[in-house]
Amino acid sequence: MAALTFILIISALVSIAVPIIALAGLLTARRAIRDVAGLQGRIARIEWLLRTRYRDVAPETGEAAPEGAASEQAAPKQAAPEETAPEQEAQEEGPQKADTPEEPASEQPLHEEAAEAEPFDDVTGQDKQAAPPPPAPPASPASAPPAAAEPPSRQEASLEERLGTRWAVWIGALALGLGGAFLVRFSIEQGLLGPAARIGLATAFTLALLIGGEILRRRGDALALPGIGPGHVPAALTAAGAASAFATVYAAFALYGFLAPGSAFLLLGAVGLATMLAAALHGQLLAAMGLIGAFAVPILTGGESGQTWPLVPYFFVVTAAAQALAWLRGWRRLAIAATVLAVFWTMLMLDGPPVPARLHLLVQTALAVFVFAYLPYHAMPLSAQRVDTGGRAVFLGILAVFVLATSFLPGGAPALYFPGLMIVLMLLAGAVPALSSVCVMAVAALIVTLLDWPLAGEALGGPIRVLPGPAGNLPWPEAFRFFVAFAATATAAAAALGYWRLRRTAGMPGAIIADYALVFAAAPVVVLIAVNWRMTGAINLMTGVAEPAFAVAAALLASAYAALATRHHGRAAHSRDGHTAHDGAAPHDAPAMMLICSLSAVAALGNLALALTFWLDRGMLTVALALTGAGTAFVAHRTGIGMLRYAVGGLAVLVGLRLLWDPGIVSGDPGRTIFFNWLLWGYGVPAASFLAAAHWLSRDARDATARLSEALGIVFAVLLVFFQLRHALYGGMPPVGFDALLDAGLAVLTVLCAALILLRIDSGRPDPVTRIGARIFGLIALFISGTGLVFIVNPLIIDAPVAGGRFINALLPAYLLPALVAGTIAVLLRRGARAKAAADTGPEQGARGPGARRLMELQALAMAVLAFLLQAIWSIAAIRMAFQGPRIGLFRATGEAELWAYSAMLLIVGISALAFGLWRNLPWLRLIAAAYLALAAAKVFFVDLSGLGGPIRAASFIALGLVLMGVGLLYQRLLRHPRGVAPPPRDRDADAVDGG
Repeated sequence: MAALTFILIISALVSIAVPIIALAGLLTARRAIRDVAGLQGRIARIEWLLRTRYRDVAPETGEAAPEGAASEQAAPKQAAPEETAPEQEAQEEGPQKADTPEEPASEQPLHEEAAEAEPFDDVTGQDKQAAPPPPAPPASPASAPPAAAEPPSRQEASLEERLGTRWAVWIGALALGLGGAFLVRFSIEQGLLGPAARIGLATAFTLALLIGGEILRRRGDALALPGIGPGHVPAALTAAGAASAFATVYAAFALYGFLAPGSAFLLLGAVGLATMLAAALHGQLLAAMGLIGAFAVPILTGGESGQTWPLVPYFFVVTAAAQALAWLRGWRRLAIAATVLAVFWTMLMLDGPPVPARLHLLVQTALAVFVFAYLPYHAMPLSAQRVDTGGRAVFLGILAVFVLATSFLPGGAPALYFPGLMIVLMLLAGAVPALSSVCVMAVAALIVTLLDWPLAGEALGGPIRVLPGPAGNLPWPEAFRFFVAFAATATAAAAALGYWRLRRTAGMPGAIIADYALVFAAAPVVVLIAVNWRMTGAINLMTGVAEPAFAVAAALLASAYAALATRHHGRAAHSRDGHTAHDGAAPHDAPAMMLICSLSAVAALGNLALALTFWLDRGMLTVALALTGAGTAFVAHRTGIGMLRYAVGGLAVLVGLRLLWDPGIVSGDPGRTIFFNWLLWGYGVPAASFLAAAHWLSRDARDATARLSEALGIVFAVLLVFFQLRHALYGGMPPVGFDALLDAGLAVLTVLCAALILLRIDSGRPDPVTRIGARIFGLIALFISGTGLVFIVNPLIIDAPVAGGRFINALLPAYLLPALVAGTIAVLLRRGARAKAAADTGPEQGARGPGARRLMELQALAMAVLAFLLQAIWSIAAIRMAFQGPRIGLFRATGEAELWAYSAMLLIVGISALAFGLWRNLPWLRLIAAAYLALAAAKVFFVDLSGLGGPIRAASFIALGLVLMGVGLLYQRLLRHPRGVAPPPRDRDADAVDGG
């Protein structure tokens, strides 16, 4: 029954193939008929042009032309000028092309394929400059023929023709190969044939495919049709034969044991070599199919998951053959695809024993280093190399698979050969400038290895030393001394490689230099942090517990980098002066020496900051980093090392993030002494340090780093003032409870004072830091006041007791003092808006001036509203506290004296605002004063008239009348004698007459 099924399957395949082949032949014949007709017309035209050309050449030889030749020569040119285009094209392109016979149509596919093949320099990713075409000989204007029409272009193949002539061939070849594999699998499952018969039939099938493909390739000229070519049938058959050959040899070796490992290795090498030679003849598609088939053989033929050792030499031979073919033909995509497929197989092999998978990844990485790093670049000058994107992508994929493979590392130090060799191979590849980012990948691989280091006692079943960490309990790493030596050696190798390449940076792109600079300067710091994380879980680093061992290691690194910076700074100075240093530095090495000096200085600063982090707690660390930033700015100013400016910016960012994370730098009680306490050290020293750093940086350039340092110094100064005021009012830092009203008022007062100071500075020295800082502080004050002082902590609403006495209490710093500062800011902003309106009269500033002026006017209005709102709350709260005590909620009863006091308060505030507005000539303030007086009048007539009685009501109306009469007289005097206008002279005669 099984044999009958086998015969029926073969018959069905043959019956399906016959109509498909007939349809393809019909389509091919139809197109061949059209192309033959076109060729006949072209041949007739060429014959006519040749006869015409030889008649034109006759007069140039000095021989007499036959009679009537001139008329016969002129007639065709006048009758059919468009047919002279080929002759004109041949003359313009030179005698070489004119004398070269036209290629036959059957040879065009081979030449096109050869034109697509690029040299392996393209596999490196480098750009090649094509050789310029030979210049065309100048044509004589007298002999230049008239413009001719373009020759007819070749008609593109339709979708139907492509389906029938090419796609069907390749899909059929793939189906043929898969069908053979499935047929063999079916015969194995049914037990039809023995192992020897299966291998024999597979070999015969392979030979049939290869011989058929070679026969068709040699007969390609006879089988090729005009404009179509051989249709890739020989290449498809050869590809199927190559895949079948790989499957046959692999099955004979791994499944049935017919071949010893040595014999299988030789046969697989021979199959790979044959595939390479065949692909070199048949094109890149054959190589792609052979590659896919070779890598799919272990999946299609099956096998146990534990039999992964034979895959190591098998994939090495397949990948090596593909890489050799890619090198010969310049097929970059084939080289990348072969490496990617081989590396991908590592993840599948990890299901079995881990040792073959790791060995396979090592072998493939070594092959990738040889193919992508050594072969293309060993003879190329360093200055000519550019970034190899494809090669970097290949090694990035290798790094990703390596990260997965390291999680399977068993216990025991001997297993660490795998990560060690991988890091060495990556560093070798990264030594090539075109693959400079592989150095960064090597450092990443080192960090992954350190974090995934085998655990102590795991292999022997002994006790495990457990340390707490953020990610859980971290066991102590196995072979601790080897762990430290491995980290130090690999880091030193990476940093030395970066230093070696940075010494020769002439002509290299910035991306390559950046990779080597990153490895040279940042690798030791990052690896030291990784070692600390692996050993302690970084719990001490986060909580501020001192770690002297790591602090000493970071300090040693800082010393080494400082020595390098000092040495290369002197060499750079000698090179700039045109002298030769003792170690042979030439003048052209000055940029490289200065770059190394700058990187070394930045690295020394980073390691010093890390040492301080390991040694000091969080508060002291902030102070130390601030002092380091000031010192770095001073060194940058004195030495001219521009990269140190970025280091100062980095320190400022770190300190700023630390401040956002926990503004309370000083933990615990800073002491009872006012001002001279630990708050001065924790906030005052960083403020002074960053302001000094901004000063030194601004002497060279007022860039973003200088502005950032100045802004951070201002923030520390504001926090210093706030916490010092809080400390003074509380008599120390309160351990548990605090007054929310007092804290909110102090915060508003502090930020408003900071905004006022920044505005005064910006008026004399305009700068974005002071201008934007004043706006930010103003917004903070508006937010805290609008949400906290007005609603959340307002004692008039929540009826909370107010700290202090009846007159000197928390209402003063919470409401009155912020109101006075906000009013002063409003006056300054209004004055600045008027000055800007007077200055923005030129045509250049007219487009921008009104917008800035309107913004200043809006800010002045906001500050004025805030000032009067806080003043109103303070006035009401102060009056209620004077009459009712600490609890002043609005729902409590109000007496007649308190009610009259509100009228007096409105009158006093209105008169004060009016007097100040008249004195400073502020119309908007006089309008606010008028509103207060109108509100006082409305209260007297509508509230006091019904709510008061006796002498208090009379006193209320008398006071209102006197105030309004005084305001009227004042305005009459001002209108009679306007401010700034001299009064008219008096007439003494008129006075005498009036007196008489």
